[in-house]
Amino acid sequence: MRRIGLVSHGLAACSWLAPTALGIASAVVMPSVAHAQSTSRPQLVVEKAEADLAAETLLIEGQKLLWNNDSAVLVTLAGTPLAVLSATETQVLAQLPSGLDPGSYRLRVSRGTGTVQNGSFDVTIGAVGLAGARGPKGDMGDTGPQGLTGPAGPGGPAGPQGPTGPQGPIGQQGQPGAQGPTGPQGPPGPQGQTGATGPQGPPGPPGGGSCFDGDSLNCYTGPAGTKGKGLCVGGVRTCQGGALRACVGETVPVAESCDGKDENCNGSIDDGIGLPGCEQRYPDADGDGHGSSVAEAACLCPQSASSTNNLDCQDTDADVKPGQAAFFSVPRKDPTLEEKMAFDYDCSGTEDLSLTALHPETGCYEVCTGYPCFFKTCLGTGWVDSVPGCGKSGSYVTCSNVTPYGGCQSSTANRVQACH
Repeated sequence: MRRIGLVSHGLAACSWLAPTALGIASAVVMPSVAHAQSTSRPQLVVEKAEADLAAETLLIEGQKLLWNNDSAVLVTLAGTPLAVLSATETQVLAQLPSGLDPGSYRLRVSRGTGTVQNGSFDVTIGAVGLAGARGPKGDMGDTGPQGLTGPAGPGGPAGPQGPTGPQGPIGQQGQPGAQGPTGPQGPPGPQGQTGATGPQGPPGPPGGGSCFDGDSLNCYTGPAGTKGKGLCVGGVRTCQGGALRACVGETVPVAESCDGKDENCNGSIDDGIGLPGCEQRYPDADGDGHGSSVAEAACLCPQSASSTNNLDCQDTDADVKPGQAAFFSVPRKDPTLEEKMAFDYDCSGTEDLSLTALHPETGCYEVCTGYPCFFKTCLGTGWVDSVPGCGKSGSYVTCSNVTPYGGCQSSTANRVQACH
Protein backbone atom coordinates (compact mmCIF):
# COMPACT_ATOMS: atom_id res chain seq x y z
CA MET A 1 0.00 0.00 0.00
CA ARG A 2 1.42 3.40 -1.04
CA ARG A 3 0.86 6.18 1.52
CA ILE A 4 1.92 9.71 2.12
CA GLY A 5 1.86 11.46 5.49
CA LEU A 6 -0.25 14.38 6.59
CA VAL A 7 1.98 16.43 8.90
CA SER A 8 0.83 19.33 11.07
CA HIS A 9 2.61 22.64 10.56
CA GLY A 10 2.28 23.28 14.30
CA LEU A 11 4.98 20.74 15.30
CA ALA A 12 8.38 21.93 16.59
CA ALA A 13 11.16 22.24 13.97
CA CYS A 14 13.25 19.08 13.45
CA SER A 15 15.92 17.71 11.12
CA TRP A 16 14.44 15.59 8.37
CA LEU A 17 16.05 12.46 6.99
CA ALA A 18 16.42 12.01 3.21
CA PRO A 19 12.87 12.28 1.79
CA THR A 20 11.20 9.32 0.19
CA ALA A 21 9.12 10.01 -2.89
CA LEU A 22 6.44 7.54 -1.84
CA GLY A 23 6.10 5.89 1.55
CA ILE A 24 4.13 5.77 4.78
CA ALA A 25 4.61 8.76 7.04
CA SER A 26 2.45 9.97 9.88
CA ALA A 27 2.77 12.42 12.73
CA VAL A 28 0.97 13.22 15.96
CA VAL A 29 -0.83 16.50 15.44
CA MET A 30 -1.92 19.07 18.02
CA PRO A 31 -5.43 20.31 17.27
CA SER A 32 -5.85 24.07 17.31
CA VAL A 33 -8.87 24.00 19.67
CA ALA A 34 -8.70 23.89 23.48
CA HIS A 35 -9.39 20.56 25.23
CA ALA A 36 -12.64 21.74 26.73
CA GLN A 37 -14.43 19.09 28.77
CA SER A 38 -18.17 18.75 29.16
CA THR A 39 -20.39 16.19 30.77
CA SER A 40 -22.71 16.35 27.76
CA ARG A 41 -20.16 16.73 24.91
CA PRO A 42 -16.55 15.49 25.13
CA GLN A 43 -13.65 17.19 23.30
CA LEU A 44 -12.93 15.98 19.73
CA VAL A 45 -9.16 15.22 19.44
CA VAL A 46 -7.29 14.27 16.20
CA GLU A 47 -4.11 12.29 16.90
CA LYS A 48 -3.02 10.85 13.55
CA ALA A 49 -3.81 10.96 9.80
CA GLU A 50 -2.60 8.73 6.96
CA ALA A 51 -3.37 8.90 3.21
CA ASP A 52 -3.50 5.90 0.86
CA LEU A 53 -2.75 7.24 -2.66
CA ALA A 54 -3.62 3.95 -4.38
CA ALA A 55 -7.12 3.86 -2.80
CA GLU A 56 -7.44 7.69 -2.62
CA THR A 57 -8.54 7.51 1.03
CA LEU A 58 -7.65 9.41 4.20
CA LEU A 59 -7.61 7.56 7.57
CA ILE A 60 -8.02 9.88 10.59
CA GLU A 61 -7.45 8.53 14.14
CA GLY A 62 -8.22 10.23 17.43
CA GLN A 63 -10.67 10.40 20.35
CA LYS A 64 -14.38 11.25 20.35
CA LEU A 65 -14.39 11.68 16.56
CA LEU A 66 -18.00 10.45 16.65
CA TRP A 67 -20.42 10.81 19.61
CA ASN A 68 -23.99 9.58 19.96
CA ASN A 69 -25.40 12.90 21.13
CA ASP A 70 -23.93 14.86 18.17
CA SER A 71 -24.63 14.83 14.45
CA ALA A 72 -22.63 12.71 11.98
CA VAL A 73 -18.95 13.64 11.57
CA LEU A 74 -17.97 16.06 8.72
CA VAL A 75 -14.45 16.20 7.18
CA THR A 76 -13.20 19.04 4.93
CA LEU A 77 -9.83 19.52 3.21
CA ALA A 78 -9.07 23.14 2.23
CA GLY A 79 -12.78 23.86 2.59
CA THR A 80 -13.81 21.00 0.27
CA PRO A 81 -16.08 18.39 1.93
CA LEU A 82 -14.81 14.82 1.74
CA ALA A 83 -17.14 11.83 1.52
CA VAL A 84 -16.99 9.91 4.82
CA LEU A 85 -16.82 6.18 4.06
CA SER A 86 -16.98 5.00 7.70
CA ALA A 87 -16.80 6.55 11.16
CA THR A 88 -16.29 5.35 14.73
CA GLU A 89 -15.36 7.09 17.96
CA THR A 90 -11.61 6.58 17.23
CA GLN A 91 -11.37 6.30 13.42
CA VAL A 92 -12.81 8.11 10.39
CA LEU A 93 -12.19 6.96 6.81
CA ALA A 94 -12.74 9.66 4.15
CA GLN A 95 -12.45 9.70 0.34
CA LEU A 96 -9.67 11.95 -1.10
CA PRO A 97 -10.33 13.91 -4.34
CA SER A 98 -8.88 12.27 -7.46
CA GLY A 99 -5.60 13.79 -8.73
CA LEU A 100 -4.95 15.88 -5.59
CA ASP A 101 -1.77 17.98 -6.09
CA PRO A 102 0.95 17.90 -3.40
CA GLY A 103 0.76 20.97 -1.14
CA SER A 104 -0.32 22.39 2.21
CA TYR A 105 -4.00 22.10 3.20
CA ARG A 106 -6.22 22.86 6.20
CA LEU A 107 -7.89 19.66 7.52
CA ARG A 108 -11.03 20.10 9.62
CA VAL A 109 -12.96 17.40 11.51
CA SER A 110 -16.36 18.37 12.96
CA ARG A 111 -19.36 16.74 14.57
CA GLY A 112 -21.26 19.94 15.33
CA THR A 113 -20.91 23.71 15.78
CA GLY A 114 -19.52 23.82 19.35
CA THR A 115 -15.85 24.42 20.18
CA VAL A 116 -15.41 20.93 21.63
CA GLN A 117 -17.00 19.43 18.52
CA ASN A 118 -14.32 20.72 16.10
CA GLY A 119 -10.63 20.21 15.40
CA SER A 120 -8.50 21.70 12.60
CA PHE A 121 -4.83 21.97 11.71
CA ASP A 122 -2.47 22.65 8.74
CA VAL A 123 -1.24 19.55 6.90
CA THR A 124 1.13 18.84 3.99
CA ILE A 125 0.37 16.23 1.32
CA GLY A 126 3.37 15.17 -0.74
CA ALA A 127 6.83 13.57 -0.53
CA VAL A 128 8.03 13.92 3.07
CA GLY A 129 10.78 12.53 5.20
CA LEU A 130 10.42 10.42 8.32
CA ALA A 131 8.41 12.02 11.12
CA GLY A 132 10.21 13.36 14.17
CA ALA A 133 9.66 12.16 17.72
CA ARG A 134 6.36 12.99 19.38
CA GLY A 135 6.51 16.16 21.48
CA PRO A 136 5.34 16.42 25.10
CA LYS A 137 1.65 16.68 25.80
CA GLY A 138 0.47 20.27 26.24
CA ASP A 139 -1.34 21.58 29.31
CA MET A 140 -5.06 20.97 29.46
CA GLY A 141 -7.11 24.08 28.69
CA ASP A 142 -9.86 25.51 30.88
CA THR A 143 -13.12 23.64 31.10
CA GLY A 144 -15.49 24.90 28.40
CA PRO A 145 -19.09 25.96 29.03
CA GLN A 146 -21.78 23.38 29.61
CA GLY A 147 -23.16 22.25 26.26
CA LEU A 148 -26.84 21.85 25.51
CA THR A 149 -28.54 18.70 26.73
CA GLY A 150 -28.82 16.17 23.92
CA PRO A 151 -32.15 14.66 22.88
CA ALA A 152 -33.52 11.80 24.99
CA GLY A 153 -32.81 8.36 23.69
CA PRO A 154 -35.62 6.05 22.54
CA GLY A 155 -37.54 4.20 25.30
CA GLY A 156 -37.10 0.49 25.74
CA PRO A 157 -39.90 -2.02 25.01
CA ALA A 158 -42.55 -2.70 27.71
CA GLY A 159 -41.77 -5.49 30.15
CA PRO A 160 -43.87 -8.70 30.35
CA GLN A 161 -47.30 -8.53 32.08
CA GLY A 162 -47.30 -9.60 35.76
CA PRO A 163 -49.35 -12.63 37.02
CA THR A 164 -53.07 -12.28 37.70
CA GLY A 165 -54.00 -11.86 41.38
CA PRO A 166 -56.05 -14.53 43.28
CA GLN A 167 -59.80 -14.70 42.71
CA GLY A 168 -61.94 -13.18 45.42
CA PRO A 169 -64.32 -15.27 47.59
CA ILE A 170 -67.54 -16.53 46.08
CA GLY A 171 -70.51 -14.45 47.15
CA GLN A 172 -73.91 -15.67 48.11
CA GLN A 173 -75.65 -17.77 45.64
CA GLY A 174 -77.15 -15.68 42.97
CA GLN A 175 -74.79 -12.77 43.70
CA PRO A 176 -71.54 -12.36 41.82
CA GLY A 177 -68.39 -12.58 43.90
CA ALA A 178 -66.22 -9.48 44.37
CA GLN A 179 -63.32 -9.13 41.94
CA GLY A 180 -59.93 -9.68 43.52
CA PRO A 181 -57.25 -6.91 43.38
CA THR A 182 -54.98 -6.70 40.30
CA GLY A 183 -51.53 -8.12 40.85
CA PRO A 184 -48.47 -5.78 40.82
CA GLN A 185 -46.98 -4.87 37.42
CA GLY A 186 -43.75 -6.67 36.52
CA PRO A 187 -40.43 -4.78 36.21
CA PRO A 188 -39.58 -3.32 32.77
CA GLY A 189 -37.49 -5.49 30.47
CA PRO A 190 -33.90 -4.62 29.49
CA GLN A 191 -33.33 -2.02 26.77
CA GLY A 192 -32.85 -3.44 23.29
CA GLN A 193 -29.56 -3.12 21.34
CA THR A 194 -28.98 -0.05 19.18
CA GLY A 195 -29.24 -0.77 15.47
CA ALA A 196 -26.28 -0.42 13.07
CA THR A 197 -25.46 3.05 11.76
CA GLY A 198 -26.75 3.63 8.23
CA PRO A 199 -24.38 4.50 5.31
CA GLN A 200 -23.01 8.02 5.10
CA GLY A 201 -24.94 10.15 2.64
CA PRO A 202 -23.18 12.22 -0.08
CA PRO A 203 -21.83 15.60 1.06
CA GLY A 204 -24.10 18.55 0.47
CA PRO A 205 -23.09 21.64 -1.52
CA PRO A 206 -20.74 24.08 0.23
CA GLY A 207 -22.36 26.93 2.09
CA GLY A 208 -21.70 30.61 1.64
CA GLY A 209 -18.24 30.21 3.24
CA SER A 210 -16.61 27.39 1.22
CA CYS A 211 -13.21 27.55 2.93
CA PHE A 212 -11.44 28.73 6.06
CA ASP A 213 -9.27 31.83 6.05
CA GLY A 214 -5.63 30.90 5.60
CA ASP A 215 -6.37 27.81 3.46
CA SER A 216 -4.38 27.55 0.20
CA LEU A 217 -4.86 25.41 -2.91
CA ASN A 218 -2.66 24.85 -5.98
CA CYS A 219 -4.33 26.07 -9.17
CA TYR A 220 -3.92 26.38 -12.94
CA THR A 221 -6.52 27.84 -15.31
CA GLY A 222 -4.75 27.17 -18.63
CA PRO A 223 -5.75 24.40 -21.09
CA ALA A 224 -5.09 20.79 -20.10
CA GLY A 225 -1.64 19.52 -21.10
CA THR A 226 0.04 22.95 -21.16
CA LYS A 227 1.12 23.23 -17.48
CA GLY A 228 4.88 22.71 -17.13
CA LYS A 229 5.56 23.27 -20.86
CA GLY A 230 7.32 26.37 -22.16
CA LEU A 231 6.64 29.36 -19.93
CA CYS A 232 3.43 27.94 -18.38
CA VAL A 233 3.44 27.30 -14.59
CA GLY A 234 0.74 26.90 -11.92
CA GLY A 235 -0.20 29.31 -9.13
CA VAL A 236 -1.92 29.32 -5.71
CA ARG A 237 -5.42 30.27 -4.51
CA THR A 238 -5.76 31.55 -0.94
CA CYS A 239 -8.91 31.74 1.20
CA GLN A 240 -10.08 35.15 2.41
CA GLY A 241 -13.46 35.87 3.97
CA GLY A 242 -14.62 32.27 3.50
CA ALA A 243 -13.98 32.23 -0.27
CA LEU A 244 -11.05 31.17 -2.46
CA ARG A 245 -9.50 34.11 -4.31
CA ALA A 246 -8.17 34.21 -7.88
CA CYS A 247 -5.22 32.02 -8.95
CA VAL A 248 -2.07 34.07 -8.25
CA GLY A 249 1.41 33.44 -9.72
CA GLU A 250 0.33 31.29 -12.68
CA THR A 251 1.40 31.75 -16.33
CA VAL A 252 -1.01 30.49 -19.01
CA PRO A 253 -0.50 30.18 -22.81
CA VAL A 254 -0.42 33.36 -24.92
CA ALA A 255 0.24 33.98 -28.61
CA GLU A 256 3.68 32.93 -29.86
CA SER A 257 6.22 35.53 -31.05
CA CYS A 258 9.76 35.38 -32.49
CA ASP A 259 11.78 35.69 -29.27
CA GLY A 260 13.31 32.26 -28.63
CA LYS A 261 10.59 31.30 -26.08
CA ASP A 262 7.59 28.94 -26.05
CA GLU A 263 4.73 31.31 -25.13
CA ASN A 264 1.88 29.07 -26.34
CA CYS A 265 3.25 26.17 -24.24
CA ASN A 266 2.99 23.49 -26.94
CA GLY A 267 6.57 22.24 -26.45
CA SER A 268 8.02 24.02 -29.53
CA ILE A 269 9.85 27.36 -29.69
CA ASP A 270 8.93 30.03 -32.26
CA ASP A 271 6.78 27.66 -34.32
CA GLY A 272 4.29 29.08 -36.77
CA ILE A 273 4.06 31.40 -39.76
CA GLY A 274 3.42 35.14 -39.60
CA LEU A 275 4.39 35.59 -35.93
CA PRO A 276 5.41 39.03 -34.59
CA GLY A 277 9.09 39.62 -35.40
CA CYS A 278 9.18 37.16 -38.34
CA GLU A 279 10.89 37.75 -41.71
CA GLN A 280 10.71 36.25 -45.21
CA ARG A 281 12.71 33.01 -45.07
CA TYR A 282 12.80 29.60 -46.75
CA PRO A 283 12.34 26.32 -44.84
CA ASP A 284 15.60 24.46 -44.06
CA ALA A 285 14.44 20.98 -43.11
CA ASP A 286 17.91 19.36 -43.06
CA GLY A 287 19.52 22.22 -41.08
CA ASP A 288 22.49 22.74 -43.45
CA GLY A 289 22.01 26.54 -43.54
CA HIS A 290 20.48 26.60 -47.04
CA GLY A 291 16.74 26.88 -47.73
CA SER A 292 14.77 24.65 -50.06
CA SER A 293 14.83 25.59 -53.74
CA VAL A 294 11.32 24.17 -54.29
CA ALA A 295 9.52 25.82 -51.34
CA GLU A 296 8.11 29.35 -51.27
CA ALA A 297 9.34 31.97 -48.82
CA ALA A 298 7.18 32.52 -45.72
CA CYS A 299 7.28 34.85 -42.72
CA LEU A 300 9.30 32.64 -40.33
CA CYS A 301 11.25 33.25 -37.13
CA PRO A 302 15.07 33.47 -37.46
CA GLN A 303 15.36 30.87 -34.65
CA SER A 304 13.32 28.33 -36.66
CA ALA A 305 14.73 25.82 -39.17
CA SER A 306 14.88 28.33 -42.01
CA SER A 307 17.31 30.26 -44.21
CA THR A 308 17.41 33.54 -46.11
CA ASN A 309 18.44 31.71 -49.33
CA ASN A 310 16.74 29.00 -51.40
CA LEU A 311 19.79 27.39 -53.00
CA ASP A 312 19.47 23.88 -51.49
CA CYS A 313 18.62 21.44 -54.30
CA GLN A 314 17.69 18.69 -51.78
CA ASP A 315 16.42 19.87 -48.39
CA THR A 316 16.18 16.35 -46.94
CA ASP A 317 19.96 15.59 -46.88
CA ALA A 318 22.44 17.86 -45.05
CA ASP A 319 25.29 16.53 -47.27
CA VAL A 320 23.61 18.07 -50.31
CA LYS A 321 24.15 21.84 -50.33
CA PRO A 322 25.75 24.64 -52.34
CA GLY A 323 29.55 24.75 -52.00
CA GLN A 324 29.89 21.10 -50.89
CA ALA A 325 33.63 20.30 -51.25
CA ALA A 326 33.54 16.65 -50.20
CA PHE A 327 33.24 13.84 -52.79
CA PHE A 328 30.86 10.87 -52.47
CA SER A 329 31.01 7.40 -54.02
CA VAL A 330 27.27 6.65 -53.55
CA PRO A 331 24.39 8.55 -55.21
CA ARG A 332 22.09 10.99 -53.41
CA LYS A 333 19.04 9.49 -51.65
CA ASP A 334 16.44 11.35 -53.67
CA PRO A 335 13.94 9.16 -55.60
CA THR A 336 12.75 12.18 -57.63
CA LEU A 337 16.27 12.99 -58.93
CA GLU A 338 17.19 12.21 -62.55
CA GLU A 339 19.75 9.42 -62.82
CA LYS A 340 22.33 11.61 -64.57
CA MET A 341 22.36 14.05 -61.64
CA ALA A 342 22.50 11.48 -58.83
CA PHE A 343 26.00 12.65 -57.71
CA ASP A 344 25.38 16.42 -57.84
CA TYR A 345 26.07 17.03 -54.11
CA ASP A 346 27.11 20.70 -54.52
CA CYS A 347 23.89 21.74 -56.36
CA SER A 348 25.96 23.02 -59.31
CA GLY A 349 23.85 21.25 -61.94
CA THR A 350 26.78 19.01 -62.98
CA GLU A 351 28.55 15.94 -61.64
CA ASP A 352 32.21 16.68 -60.90
CA LEU A 353 34.69 13.75 -60.83
CA SER A 354 37.14 13.45 -57.96
CA LEU A 355 39.98 11.69 -59.92
CA THR A 356 40.45 12.38 -63.65
CA ALA A 357 44.15 11.47 -64.37
CA LEU A 358 45.13 8.41 -66.45
CA HIS A 359 48.13 6.23 -65.63
CA PRO A 360 50.62 6.33 -68.56
CA GLU A 361 51.37 3.16 -70.45
CA THR A 362 55.08 3.63 -69.68
CA GLY A 363 54.33 3.42 -65.96
CA CYS A 364 55.49 5.61 -63.05
CA TYR A 365 58.36 8.00 -63.81
CA GLU A 366 60.71 10.40 -62.00
CA VAL A 367 60.84 14.17 -62.42
CA CYS A 368 63.76 16.32 -61.20
CA THR A 369 63.31 19.75 -59.65
CA GLY A 370 66.05 22.25 -58.81
CA TYR A 371 69.56 22.36 -60.30
CA PRO A 372 71.29 20.09 -60.61
CA CYS A 373 68.26 17.75 -59.82
CA PHE A 374 68.04 18.48 -56.12
CA PHE A 375 64.66 16.72 -55.70
CA LYS A 376 63.04 13.77 -57.52
CA THR A 377 59.27 13.19 -57.62
CA CYS A 378 57.40 10.11 -58.92
CA LEU A 379 54.54 10.89 -61.29
CA GLY A 380 52.06 8.78 -63.23
CA THR A 381 49.35 8.15 -60.56
CA GLY A 382 45.97 7.56 -62.28
CA TRP A 383 43.36 5.22 -63.73
CA VAL A 384 44.36 2.32 -65.94
CA ASP A 385 42.94 2.42 -69.51
CA SER A 386 39.97 4.80 -68.83
CA VAL A 387 38.45 7.12 -66.25
CA PRO A 388 35.28 5.55 -64.72
CA GLY A 389 32.10 7.53 -64.14
CA CYS A 390 30.59 8.51 -60.79
CA GLY A 391 30.06 5.50 -58.54
CA LYS A 392 31.84 3.17 -61.01
CA SER A 393 34.99 1.21 -60.15
CA GLY A 394 38.27 0.63 -61.97
CA SER A 395 41.98 -0.14 -61.51
CA TYR A 396 43.92 2.77 -60.01
CA VAL A 397 47.74 2.99 -59.84
CA THR A 398 49.49 5.01 -57.15
CA CYS A 399 53.12 6.09 -57.74
CA SER A 400 55.36 6.91 -54.76
CA ASN A 401 59.06 7.64 -54.11
CA VAL A 402 61.26 4.80 -52.87
CA THR A 403 64.17 7.04 -51.77
CA PRO A 404 64.79 10.78 -51.97
CA TYR A 405 67.50 10.13 -54.62
CA GLY A 406 65.89 7.79 -57.08
CA GLY A 407 63.49 5.00 -57.87
CA CYS A 408 59.67 4.82 -57.95
CA GLN A 409 57.28 2.35 -56.42
CA SER A 410 53.78 1.61 -57.79
CA SER A 411 50.71 -0.07 -56.27
CA THR A 412 47.45 -1.00 -58.04
CA ALA A 413 44.05 -1.31 -56.38
CA ASN A 414 40.40 -1.41 -57.36
CA ARG A 415 38.82 1.99 -56.58
CA VAL A 416 35.37 3.62 -56.88
CA GLN A 417 35.08 7.02 -58.54
CA ALA A 418 33.70 9.70 -56.16
CA CYS A 419 31.90 12.86 -57.31
CA HIS A 420 30.04 15.96 -56.17
